[in-house]
Amino acid sequence: MRLPLAILAFMTMALAQIPADSAARLPLEAYLRGHATANPAEMDRAFHPSARIQGVRLDGTFTDWSLSDYKRGFTGTPAPDESQRKRSIDFLEIRGNTAIARATLDYPTAVFTDYFLLMSLNGEWRIMNKIFHVQRK
Repeated sequence: MRLPLAILAFMTMALAQIPADSAARLPLEAYLRGHATANPAEMDRAFHPSARIQGVRLDGTFTDWSLSDYKRGFTGTPAPDESQRKRSIDFLEIRGNTAIARATLDYPTAVFTDYFLLMSLNGEWRIMNKIFHVQRK
């Protein structure tokens, strides 16, 4: 019985770290909107131009994309199964002009866990780097 309470306590603590009115949430929200709409302009709002996106795909291939490479996958047409996809910001921790965050993208055939490094430059928050893990359902 203690394990579920520990998990609940951790989740409560993690959720408490997401300031609802924080400007650091804005690029994360743009990122999630970009996935929902397939709009590459949302990725421009989310990421710093020099950002790197890295991870290992389901087939075991390591990917290392620049932002322009990553945006090629966003055609402006949402996925056919978009209504079945769920996305959430799991936590956001801010220290000064830096932050870390995690998001979950729960799709019908796979779950992506995305980890972000963010920075505020000249008062504007952007994702500087993203790494991801994907697991088949």
